[in-house]
Amino acid sequence: RTSRISLANRFIIIRLRFITRSGKKFMATDFQSLENPDVLDMSEKGDRACSDNQNGVEGVMHRLLSISGRVIVLAGCGAVLAMLHPLMILAIAALLVVNFLTANRARRLYKQISDALAPVRRKVHYLTETMKDFAYGKDIRLFGMRFFLSEKLALQQKEQYEGAVKTQKIWLTAKGVYATTGMLQELLLYAWLCRQVIAGRITIGDFTMYGAAIRALSSA
Repeated sequence: RTSRISLANRFIIIRLRFITRSGKKFMATDFQSLENPDVLDMSEKGDRACSDNQNGVEGVMHRLLSISGRVIVLAGCGAVLAMLHPLMILAIAALLVVNFLTANRARRLYKQISDALAPVRRKVHYLTETMKDFAYGKDIRLFGMRFFLSEKLALQQKEQYEGAVKTQKIWLTAKGVYATTGMLQELLLYAWLCRQVIAGRITIGDFTMYGAAIRALSSA
């Protein structure tokens, strides 16, 4: 546990170094480039990639660390399931492949939508900061810009909301696929195992062992 905490702290240091490099890059960038929307959008994506411990750069490192444990689980469950009927193993593998492809596609679509919303998030941030900045308070009141800024912000927030709805639909579809494949897996598993128990080919203990192994394999 101590070594894992030590690694987690190192991951934080690496993420903070990326943030430092980003800051140095900004300070060394030509002033005219700092007003370039493409540069600002790229900066916003970079900020998101270094924003917390669970996502982006640090999230990748944490997930790579967890892979080793899952490989051990896969090897152990694979050895247990090797005793099953080959067609049963093929059916389970096919369902797992469907889940993997579904998850992969969902993540890709989520990434595309998230990247497309980078300019929107940047504009929302700019507008909200401007609206509450004391330095602009007099101009906003003097020139009646309150409704103008509110309308602009509402338009950007609407676009943000529409993007959020799209991502929710993507994940709901993916969850629907997971639920369907999970149900098929359970049906196949119990139908085959019950038949084997009734025929006297396996014991109740074997029944429980195979069921647990298949669920652990799917999870890993």
